[in-house]
Amino acid sequence: MFLHMPTDVVVSGDMAYVADGPYGIYIFNITDPYNIPGVYSFFDIFTNVTALWVQGPNLYVVENIAGGPITTCLYVYDISDIANEILVGSESVDAQFYDIFVDGDIAYTSDKDWMIVYNLSDPTNPFFPPFAWTNGESYGAWGFGPYCISADSFEGVSLVNNTDVNFAPIISTYSDATSALQVSTHGDYTYVANKTSLIILRHFESAGATFIPGTQIAQSTEIDSTDLMIYNATLDSVDFIPDGSNINYLMSADAGTHWEAVIPGVKHIFANPGNDLRWHAVIAGPSDRSSHIYEIEIDYDYNEPPSEPTLSDPGDVSEVSSVMINWTASTDDGTIDHYELQVDNETSFATPFDSWNTSDLSQVVSDLTSGTYYFRVRAVDNYGLPGSWSDIVDLDIDISAINIPWWAYVIAGGGLLLIIAIVVVIVVVRKRKVVTR
Repeated sequence: MFLHMPTDVVVSGDMAYVADGPYGIYIFNITDPYNIPGVYSFFDIFTNVTALWVQGPNLYVVENIAGGPITTCLYVYDISDIANEILVGSESVDAQFYDIFVDGDIAYTSDKDWMIVYNLSDPTNPFFPPFAWTNGESYGAWGFGPYCISADSFEGVSLVNNTDVNFAPIISTYSDATSALQVSTHGDYTYVANKTSLIILRHFESAGATFIPGTQIAQSTEIDSTDLMIYNATLDSVDFIPDGSNINYLMSADAGTHWEAVIPGVKHIFANPGNDLRWHAVIAGPSDRSSHIYEIEIDYDYNEPPSEPTLSDPGDVSEVSSVMINWTASTDDGTIDHYELQVDNETSFATPFDSWNTSDLSQVVSDLTSGTYYFRVRAVDNYGLPGSWSDIVDLDIDISAINIPWWAYVIAGGGLLLIIAIVVVIVVVRKRKVVTR
C-alpha cells in the first residue's frame, strides 16, 4: 500500500489507524495482516496530522501547525461507526503537537515547547486546566499510573507527577537521553527511542511502590451507548499477574446491576442481558509486586430485534362473532420465542382490551360483539426483545346482520304460538260437551 508521509499508527481490534501528515488519516482492516484489502475509510480535513490514539469509541487526533494564529490542534472523533466518523469535540491552541497518549480521562500531548495535560472527562469539551503543563521540549509522551513520562530532545526523559491534573510537576529526569524522540513503558521498564539508540530504564519506585495490600477494584464506565440488547461478549486482557496475586474479571450488560464472572478469551452468554456493557476487575494478592492490566479488549454482539410481521386483513365486514387472525413469520438473529397479538376498539391501543401470546402464526378471536376492532402483532425473541408492531388492520362486526334459519324461529318464538293454539282448541271442545247436555 502507498502512504505519503506516515507519522503515527495505532491498532485497535481489527483496525489500524494511520496518520499521514498533511494527507489525513487512513483506516485499514487488518483482520488478516498478510492480506490487507486496502483503505477502509479515509478523512482529510487536517493540515498536518502527527499523532493519534484510540480509546473506547473515540479517536483522538493532534496536529503540528508551525506558528501563526491559534488553530484547532486537538480533535475528538466518535468512531462507533468507523465508516462514518463524527467530530464530537475539539480544542484550539497555538501548538506544534508531536504525540498524544490517552489514559482514561487524561490526555498527554507533546508540544515542541511543553507538554500539555488535557482533561477529557467530557470528550465533547476537551480542555487543559491552568498550570497543567511542563516546561521543556516534548516529542513523545506515555502514561504510567499517576505519572507521565515525557521524551525531551534536549533535557532527556522526564517523569511527571500527574496526581493532580491541575498541576503537573517534573519530579525526576534522566538527562543522558538527550535525543529522546519517543517513549513507552511496559511492566517495570521504560523504553526510550533516543534517535541513534534504544535506552531501557528500570523503575525502582514504580510498581513496587504503588502496591496496596488487600483487594482493589478497577471498573469501566459504559462502553457503548446503544438501545439494542447485548447478550454475549468476549473479554480479552493483556496483564501481568505476579505469583501469589490474581485478577478476577467480571462483566455486566445491565449497567452493573448484575456482575457476571468471565474467563478471558471465552465467550460469555449473559444471564442478565441489557444495553449498558461494562467490565470490572478484582485485583488481589499478598505479593509485593503489583498486578498490571495493560489492555482490555471486548468483542460483543448486539441482539437485533425481530423483523416486523405482516398482518393479514381479515376482511371489511364479518357476520360471525369469531374470526381467525393470520400473519407472516418474523426473522431474527436468534430465535423467535412468541408473537404478541393485541385487539382494541381504538387505533391508539392505549388500553388494549385483550391480547394473546402464541408461537403460532394465527389466533382465533371469539365472542366479538357488534363494532369495529383493530388488530396488531409483533414478534418477541428468546431474550425478551420485542420487534416493531405490524401495520394495524381493522374488522367490522355486525351481529344483527346474521341470517337466522327458519327452524330457529320455531324453537325460539314459534313454539309459544303453537302452545297457545293448542290451548285454544282444548277450550272450544269442552264448551261443546256442555251444550250437548
